[in-house]
Amino acid sequence: MWNYSTVDFARYASMECGV
Repeated sequence: MWNYSTVDFARYASMECGV
């Protein structure tokens, strides 16, 4: 399980999407 907050997860998702 990763210990990421909502903001960190959103930022990580943005990197995955390449946005």
